[in-house]
Amino acid sequence: DEGVDDLMQARQMSRELALKQVKSQYTGANSRDSLQTKRDKYQAVYLSFDRCIEIPSTEFGIKAYRSHWAELMSADPSAEVIFGLGHVHRQPSDPVLQNQKPGAAWTEIVEAIEILTPQQQSSNHQSLIAALSP
Repeated sequence: DEGVDDLMQARQMSRELALKQVKSQYTGANSRDSLQTKRDKYQAVYLSFDRCIEIPSTEFGIKAYRSHWAELMSADPSAEVIFGLGHVHRQPSDPVLQNQKPGAAWTEIVEAIEILTPQQQSSNHQSLIAALSP
């Protein structure tokens, strides 16, 4: 039911059509894998999530999202996740021009690369302070 409601909200489709689509994702030959199956089947180290739906914010006003779909991000055991700064932009679909102007989301990553060497203690310190500052 949650998946049907989310699909109806995201794609402005009828309940009947959303129910049919959600049922096809969970049953049949092309059903989606569970998170555990995806992890074990592909030896996934990291999964990413798409088809995210914004849900009511928490009591602290923090935006929250729910996703019903996971994708393999990396199966490399030496892969690392790097936390950094980024801007997430979300453009809702136009209710009138859905086919010509669908919803979209994109991210701009703020990236700075510094090579720290023992000979540059002052700039190393500045780089670390900048990296750790919120």
